[in-house]
Amino acid sequence: EDYIAAQIISPAEMAALAGTTVANLNNIGGYFLLDNTQRKQGGMTYDNIFIEDSFRTDTLDQVSLNLRRDFDEGAINYIKSGFVIKERERDRNKDRWSIVPGNYPNACGGDVECDLLRNSSLADYETYTPAHPDMQYDFITRSETERLLAATSRIAKYTDPNLTGQESRKEDYLLTEDSSAVYLMAEFQLSEKSTVITGARYEQTDFASDGYLAIRNDRFTETDNAENSNLDIAIPLTDTKKSYNDLLPSIHYRYEMAEDTLVRASLWTSFTRPSFDQARAYGEIVNRVVLCNPDTLICNDNPPNNGGVMNDQQQITTPGGSLFTLASGNTLNIGNPNLVAMTATNFDASISWYGDNGDHWQIAGFYKDIDDFIVDVRGASLTASELPLHLPLEQLTQFAVPDNLAIDRVNFATNGDSAKVYGVELSYSKYFESGFFVQSNMTLMDSDAQVGDSLRVGSIKLPEQADETINLSVGWEGESLSARLIANYRSEILKRVGSCNAAGIAADADLGYAENCRTWADVFQDASTTLDFKATYNFNKALQFSLDMTNLTDHVDVFYFRGNESSGGKVLFTSEDYGRTYLLGMSYKFK
Repeated sequence: EDYIAAQIISPAEMAALAGTTVANLNNIGGYFLLDNTQRKQGGMTYDNIFIEDSFRTDTLDQVSLNLRRDFDEGAINYIKSGFVIKERERDRNKDRWSIVPGNYPNACGGDVECDLLRNSSLADYETYTPAHPDMQYDFITRSETERLLAATSRIAKYTDPNLTGQESRKEDYLLTEDSSAVYLMAEFQLSEKSTVITGARYEQTDFASDGYLAIRNDRFTETDNAENSNLDIAIPLTDTKKSYNDLLPSIHYRYEMAEDTLVRASLWTSFTRPSFDQARAYGEIVNRVVLCNPDTLICNDNPPNNGGVMNDQQQITTPGGSLFTLASGNTLNIGNPNLVAMTATNFDASISWYGDNGDHWQIAGFYKDIDDFIVDVRGASLTASELPLHLPLEQLTQFAVPDNLAIDRVNFATNGDSAKVYGVELSYSKYFESGFFVQSNMTLMDSDAQVGDSLRVGSIKLPEQADETINLSVGWEGESLSARLIANYRSEILKRVGSCNAAGIAADADLGYAENCRTWADVFQDASTTLDFKATYNFNKALQFSLDMTNLTDHVDVFYFRGNESSGGKVLFTSEDYGRTYLLGMSYKFK
């Protein structure tokens, strides 16, 4: 259930799995290139070259000042004040080429070896068998791969010499985030056993981002002219700005109830800015763009097979001259530079007991009232005017965009309306005179969040929130050696939510199945249990050795769609398997 072995099967086997006949299967011709008697598959042709060149530059300039005045007498212990100014800039550029070499007969420029290899097959190269039982066929060797790329990489760059294509623009961006903050705080001595710290912080953020609207449109590829060989679309998105500010007061109370008992309580505010990946300006039609023939109303991603032609103005039209139109059945990934920071009003209280025998107990309760939490939404149906970012659709010339067109599947990050989180944390630790120790904590919480009825009717759990977290450490500490074994458990986490508004619910009621209300598309990260080991050894005051071993249980992160009765429950989304990690380190301190 946690492993899938992929293999090539015959058309007859596929038809049997699907409960149909071979005559009803599409695109099975490639199977007949397979030779089951050979590990080296000579029929596998050189049908794709992928090249990527990228960089990212992050710049941070910061200036800060903190001042403190202590008092020996009176009710005030100290006063602190200060400010910080940050200017952050991120410049990202990624150039990509992904093409079929055989489609460009003029790209080699007369180079004999390039012309010979661009239509080659695996039979023309040295191969090797990977040392893995699931690898049933040979791979091309590294040296042969380098020879192939050296001869044919010019073909890829021929298709987009000026780096203006969709693949070389869709992940390019420049963004800036300038922030400033000022704070004032003070500690007051209420009594011999109690103090209170109170203050406030003011934050101002200015965010700006440039990016691209990128659309893949390569069905009309020209092979004889490098200047026009790439017909993809990449339109700049510029001068996208957002500013927001927050005032964040807080008060923290501390009371020593007894020599071994401590009480704490806090009422405070906090905020979290959106990530750059969520807030950067970009728009991308996923995969090839789906267009509609205005005469037949048939929509697909292959206009040449749908009655489309390319005219002299590089417009996709019917033979009669009518422009093809953008279909509603596209999937659009889009950034949201209009995101604001998530803010929260928080209350927590705890009581701690410190025993003479090395015991420490603590119980804490907490509550959070959150506004503008950030959530990733998938599958929303939105018109151009409802998108979180203005896309320059009016600049598209290769096809038309109908007025009030709603894209059926829009994926983006947005600010939810509000959320509430409440829970309890239990902690226990004990240190023995022998050096052995035990540390443990358990957090139990619940949450209720409202995204907004236009995107999701009803309540969800707060994204990125685990309802149960348990940690247990056992170890030993001495003068020179310390070691600990750490067990961690975390329950499932909601990562993305599917769109479901009232209109979608009504439409699905008529259909009898879930097409528009996509609660089944909620993506969760499955629960995890991991085991780690850490140790340090001080050889002397200057030299220290360390050993870290993480994920000893070889846990695999699994992400899944919630699913529904039609899917039979959960559906695998993706998995991430990093295996175990071993890190041996040494540090030396110079006097």
